[in-house]
Amino acid sequence: MYIHIESLERSGSTFFAYAISLATGIDVISSPDHKLYPLQVYDGVEPFIITLRDALPSIVSAKIYRDYFYNNKLSNSYDIENTLLENIIARYKEYTQYLIDNPKFFIAPFQEFTKDHNKVIDLIAYTYPVLENVRPVTYEEISERASSIIKTIYEPEIGNLPREKYELKDEIEELILKDYSDDIDHIQSNINKLYNRYYALELEYNKNTTGDRK
Repeated sequence: MYIHIESLERSGSTFFAYAISLATGIDVISSPDHKLYPLQVYDGVEPFIITLRDALPSIVSAKIYRDYFYNNKLSNSYDIENTLLENIIARYKEYTQYLIDNPKFFIAPFQEFTKDHNKVIDLIAYTYPVLENVRPVTYEEISERASSIIKTIYEPEIGNLPREKYELKDEIEELILKDYSDDIDHIQSNINKLYNRYYALELEYNKNTTGDRK
């Protein structure tokens, strides 16, 4: 058995993949290109988690990430179309709408698993009873495992763990808010609907595991 983790760019999927793999002892499958195809062919059998982050910080970071890969000719990222904000934003719209229309994936909000990854993993294990013998893991365990494998884990432009702020981040954010504010609002509205799935499930979990005395 595997655990599937997918996401849009810069949404914490790398961090969470290491966290849940350490907690369950199960290997994680995750595609590197953040496209819809893995979601479209999912057969509904194995656990499938989507890590999701607020629209603005995710898109800002995605722009920085894609520019870095294009400028440094990394991982066959030679197509400038991948760096254009209108194309990044179009993908975010398509991806989040697909998730709304196909409610078969576990939504893991970035703000929740970066605050308490063990709590989110417990909720995933509740959703997928096939995940047994889940243990709590520390941030130190996660960062040690990730940094031993990914050498760029703390790089400002492309890192996956808390790191130094990229020097042009504020400028890119201002540009996006100036030219794409309506698009950001639309994407965030989709994301908020998806967050609500998580919080409804969390409420159910709390009632079933602690009892509702009201």
